Amino acid sequence: MKIHIALGAVIALLTSLLTTQAGELLKNGRFINQLDGWWLEQHSPALGQASFEEKGPDDQPAIAIELMEPGDQAWQMALSQKGFAVKKGKTYKIKFWAKADPVVYGFFVSLGQASKEYRGLANKPDITLNPVWKQFEFDLVPDADEADARLLFGNLAKTVGKVWLASVSLTTED
Repeated sequence: MKIHIALGAVIALLTSLLTTQAGELLKNGRFINQLDGWWLEQHSPALGQASFEEKGPDDQPAIAIELMEPGDQAWQMALSQKGFAVKKGKTYKIKFWAKADPVVYGFFVSLGQASKEYRGLANKPDITLNPVWKQFEFDLVPDADEADARLLFGNLAKTVGKVWLASVSLTTED
């Protein structure tokens, strides 16, 4: 039994290493290991769940974030990953596929602090998601250094329904 557990851990590590690009800051951005490394943040009264889906764009894995009870504020549900550092003035390229049903207005992607005041460092606001898969790509440039940063997909607590994400990448050129 211990051999199977150890072998499974080695396979998961190798899969993660083989699917990570040079300069990639995220772990499991392609959702090969389902939701590992990702956290669905929920603040009452918003209530939702995240689940793994095998068929995203081009048959790649995806995750679905379902809002079942809306919040008082749109920020009360978000998907995030932390565990990396960012530098002030450096350019970080974010790429991902997304869709929503029904349409979601005001979706945003940001880099921010993963602790302390949870201050935002760079933000791409006012993204509209509709029921057709679309690839997004843009740059985020933090206004401060942060050793404990997070990537946040936010404003998910407004519209009851689902948002899907796939092939998330956050890179920088060193």
